[in-house]
Amino acid sequence: MATRIYKTPFAATGDKEALAAEDQPDGKVSLQAGWTPDYELPDDNANYRPVGRAEMNGIIGEITEGLGEMQLNGFAKWQTVDGGWPMGAYVNHGGGIFRSTASNNTSTPAPGDGSWAVAFPLIFSITALPMQDIGPVIVAECAEVWTWSESQYFTGYRSPLCGRPLDGHTLTPLVSEVDATGGLLSKMSYARLWGYAQEQGLVKTEAEWLANRGAHWFTDYSSTQFRVPDLRDMFRRFSGTDADTANARVLGSRQTDAMQRMTGRLSLVTGSGYGEGVFANDPTLLTAQIQAGYVPNNIPAIKFDNAMQVRTASETRSTNTAFHPRIHA
Repeated sequence: MATRIYKTPFAATGDKEALAAEDQPDGKVSLQAGWTPDYELPDDNANYRPVGRAEMNGIIGEITEGLGEMQLNGFAKWQTVDGGWPMGAYVNHGGGIFRSTASNNTSTPAPGDGSWAVAFPLIFSITALPMQDIGPVIVAECAEVWTWSESQYFTGYRSPLCGRPLDGHTLTPLVSEVDATGGLLSKMSYARLWGYAQEQGLVKTEAEWLANRGAHWFTDYSSTQFRVPDLRDMFRRFSGTDADTANARVLGSRQTDAMQRMTGRLSLVTGSGYGEGVFANDPTLLTAQIQAGYVPNNIPAIKFDNAMQVRTASETRSTNTAFHPRIHA
């Protein structure tokens, strides 16, 4: 015979009598005393007490109600109890499981309450997240722990990594990622990311975004959509002081490529020419050229090309490996 799961307690619709908690002066059954000796007296004894149907229904109903609660929820549902909950007790409340960290605990379980601790994160689908704070939860599709976030721009569960630029290592974005290629996203579907952008002051006009393509900036494209950054062909650099302007770098700002300045001087004087910095002069060679018929105003043009010494390209870059630009959503 299969174990019965008590979704409905015994005698749920029958007449029953609540079990008294304290000893009863008339010898009636109670939680502390149980069935008293009065129930075993001869039926002709003045103190004899028969076992009542309502009494029995009440006791068995109470037992099966508690058993069913444990069967269906794994833990007892929190309620106010005399003397409070003992330290170490586990309760189910508001969709979360909490552990009492205090003796005689009479407070209501809630995240951040010092007398209750979230026992362990519950697992939810990203499409069915709790609508209230029950402590950290695991989001199944993302395999991540998300926490409750609350601001004027977004309230709900969100990853602490939301908005972080990522090195995309897969051909298509993971469930927790979006492409950072300047595309448009739904404000409703990606409310967490849109909230992040506003919270961090990263929302700019379309004109500002276009003039700084590559910055970690977003735009309020329409009433239903927002634009994400286009991080293609960009390197990361941690914020600090701009060496050219002495200004502090702002979060998400773009900086164009540049090469450290190279300078030099060159003197073309017969027998004593000289070069400084990136130029070098060979006076002996210069003298030979003049003796060969060149006059000072007609010396061949001097050409400077650093490609003769180093690897060059149309941009300044370091050795690198390419990944897809993504943002944690």
